[in-house]
Amino acid sequence: MFIPFIFTLTPEDDLRYLWIFYKYLGFAKKFNWPMISQAKYYEDPDKYENMGRSEVSKFTDILEYERPTEHDISLIQKYVIPDCLFDELLNKLGSQSDSWIFILKNRYEPLEKCLRDIFNEIVSKNQNEKIEGILTFASFPSLLQVCNEQNIPVIHNEIGPLRNPSYRLTAYLDFKGLFGNSELEDRYNKFCSEIQTSKCPILSRKEILSLFLNYENMDMINSIDSEPEFEMGIATQYAMDFSVLNYSLNSNLELILMAKRYYNENELILRMHPGDTSFSNYKTVKNIDTSKSSMEFIIKSKRVAVISSNVAFEAMLWGRTAYTTGKCAYSFKAIKNLSDKQENVVDIDFVNFVVFAYLIPYELVTDEKYLRWRLTRPSEIEIYYYHLNYYLSCRGIDKDQLALPSDQRLYAFLESQGFDASGEILQNEGANKRLILILKEAEKITEQNFKAKYLITKIHQLMRVNQNLKVDISNLYERIDMALDKELELENTVKQRDEHINAMLAYVSELEGTVKQRDERINETLAYVSELEGTVKQRNERINETLAYASELEGTVKQRDERINETLAYVSELEGTVKQRDERINETLAYVSELEGTVKQRDERINETLAYVSELEGAVKQRDERINETLAYVSELEGTVKQRDERTNEILAYVSELESKIKQRDERIGALDKFLNEIQKTIAYKVFLKLKFTNKDH
Repeated sequence: MFIPFIFTLTPEDDLRYLWIFYKYLGFAKKFNWPMISQAKYYEDPDKYENMGRSEVSKFTDILEYERPTEHDISLIQKYVIPDCLFDELLNKLGSQSDSWIFILKNRYEPLEKCLRDIFNEIVSKNQNEKIEGILTFASFPSLLQVCNEQNIPVIHNEIGPLRNPSYRLTAYLDFKGLFGNSELEDRYNKFCSEIQTSKCPILSRKEILSLFLNYENMDMINSIDSEPEFEMGIATQYAMDFSVLNYSLNSNLELILMAKRYYNENELILRMHPGDTSFSNYKTVKNIDTSKSSMEFIIKSKRVAVISSNVAFEAMLWGRTAYTTGKCAYSFKAIKNLSDKQENVVDIDFVNFVVFAYLIPYELVTDEKYLRWRLTRPSEIEIYYYHLNYYLSCRGIDKDQLALPSDQRLYAFLESQGFDASGEILQNEGANKRLILILKEAEKITEQNFKAKYLITKIHQLMRVNQNLKVDISNLYERIDMALDKELELENTVKQRDEHINAMLAYVSELEGTVKQRDERINETLAYVSELEGTVKQRNERINETLAYASELEGTVKQRDERINETLAYVSELEGTVKQRDERINETLAYVSELEGTVKQRDERINETLAYVSELEGAVKQRDERINETLAYVSELEGTVKQRDERTNEILAYVSELESKIKQRDERIGALDKFLNEIQKTIAYKVFLKLKFTNKDH
């Protein structure tokens, strides 16, 4: 079981993590799992709605969780951290702010004793069920200490730098900590080592944006190439962000003062934190940004300076130089001193690693199958591929498009989502095509129910950007609701699921076959035999069709006509007398009838024959070796008249040898392989093989 831990002592809002509590509550109630929190978080949500708190209203859509009820809270096991536990600390330090920073930086024995008692009680009441992990949106030394003692992983979550309304939601998942104490740098170094021996696709910034920008903002994708209006953009921090104050007392005013020291007022633009109530204190900069999003602010700025804001990485994504004066996960890739005016655009490998390996899709924060997979500690490249394929799937993009050259791949990504190269919505036909893809994806959500809410959101976005779009989506929501209500069992490794299924199906279809495929193959073989038994009049037509098929397998266009003429001349010589021809056909038919064998041997022989044919048919497109084999095979057909009789004798001798070897069951496979290899060198089997090609064409 996974246990959410929600705890705050912040003085400006003692329910600051209420939305986090509700997000985790929707997860815990499904399994009747415990939650650990202060008593105030367990109170009736109606009470907080009457108080006008956004966590019970508009935040539910923005942060993607269900509006809880008092009944929902009754479905979980509630464990309370008493507020009186911190009275002594408050009296000693004199303020709640100091106490909160102390808890964030230091171990506190009363809290550790409380947590030990709670963990022991949880395990006892749940029949010794293992605690698989603790989920938290903040890092506490005391929590880490107790969890280390009991070998319980701590999973630190936080909303990622890519978020609504500009991007699809992302989140942090870090086993070490957050902000200035994350595992990002160590994991990135490990990733750099792994890609030295294992290749993985590295996308351009525009390609990444095409996967993360919300549809309403897709037309901003080419703004990455626009010329910035300002030399330096300043993005302030939330003034009461104690997770930042934990590492430094560097303030917004100091950041602004430092920027004004090195840039004149016309070169600066200031964007204030939307959640900060003390905006007026910072208005000492001439240009105040009023953009709707940080994305638009970044596009205006050549450089972006923050204390430790997520805007630092967003600036890196848009190819801007990032400055961090405090400690955050990205500090090791940013410039520290605002006096340094060099342009330092972070390398694209780092951007790819952050979006596809370090950050996670927001909806997976509360997906137990995903969390259990991450606890197996997969490699960085495995995590990278999992997330990349997941994002492609969510956008209805075929992962085969990753193999395209980068300049083509971007347009393929956009077109798959119903957009042109400039990020503008395609005409109705294109938008309909994209919506239909999403609807098809919605029909599959019984396999991945955590995608349902995301798909609904994207459908609404498409409808908003194209008001004329009309597609029948009747029963869609009913299907999605049914899928959401159904408990699903995903495979242990979701990333490899589709690949494993496809590989397994391919293997089964080649070796075992389904009943339907088997009947089709039998019918094809019977049709092939019936065509072999055709009249003399049909024979020449079949030979011509075989030659036409062989011409497709032959090399370049310039060589084709020459080879066809040589083959036709050779075939005309092969026809020989009517008596020899009938004997060969009869021998071939006898061989085919023996190949059909018993029912047990039939499927095996048909599969081997079809496998051989499939290898020949796919030769041109799949392998140069097959092309060379085909050309060598055709060149052998170009032999002289003198070799004809010798080859005829060889095929007759081989057929006789095959007849005896068929009786030996254990050696049938080897005999057939040898026959197929040697028969290519004989004139008589060439006629047989050409007739088989004719059957395939039919």
